[in-house]
Amino acid sequence: MFAKRALYQISITYLVFLRSTVSAFVFFIVSYLFETTASLDVLITSIPYLLFSGLIYLGIMRMVMYYGYKNTSVTHTVAM
Repeated sequence: MFAKRALYQISITYLVFLRSTVSAFVFFIVSYLFETTASLDVLITSIPYLLFSGLIYLGIMRMVMYYGYKNTSVTHTVAM
């Protein structure tokens, strides 16, 4: 419901960017606190997989979801 209200004030791309940045920051802090730190070699070898799953797949999925929110009524959005 809040996402639908936000879509009337800002663009979809800005909303996706803002929510993804905030959630990534929170997840990095939580993982730093509770998980062991990975070596730099592991991070470098996993960059293509992270870019594909994070930027392409999840980005497109979120954009489609917000376009759907924008085109549905408030009662249908609340039911989701």
